[in-house]
Amino acid sequence: MIDEERKAEFDQLRAQLDQLMKNYNPRGENLHFSPLARADEKLFEDLLDLSRKGVDAVKKHRRYFKKDGLYSDGGFWYDLFLMISSAAVRIHDDPTQPTIPIRVVRGIVNALVDISVFTTQGGDIQKRNDEALGNILWAFPNEAIVRLARDRARKIDSDDVTEFVEWTIERVGAQRK
Repeated sequence: MIDEERKAEFDQLRAQLDQLMKNYNPRGENLHFSPLARADEKLFEDLLDLSRKGVDAVKKHRRYFKKDGLYSDGGFWYDLFLMISSAAVRIHDDPTQPTIPIRVVRGIVNALVDISVFTTQGGDIQKRNDEALGNILWAFPNEAIVRLARDRARKIDSDDVTEFVEWTIERVGAQRK
């Protein structure tokens, strides 16, 4: 029953993410190499909503995801990381893009730090989480956002999460130089 419930939750999240992909990446570009066609406040609101729901779903099935990792969610988190990363790049690279409310950016940062508990074992999923968090920090250069990421990592009380966040912040800082 629990496996079916978990699968149903992630199938629903996946369907919502797929719809966003169709709306914001209509040509199906590979988001590893191309930013989204456009990004706007609505997209970031939706990414925040999906991030929060995804974190809640993973926490609800914590034992399963600690054992089997985030890949067992049907690729939801992998693709969500790609989409967040790509949306941030679009905002950074195109000054005509709309301003995204800071509360939305803060929420996404919180979710990316929170989910890192499940990505810091390494591998490609950690890289995608790093890129999503890094590109958000790069696209929205705000010291308060950096402090938020650090504070959130410390509250999680995991050396792996703290190291992950610090490494990401350092990498972004080096890019800015």
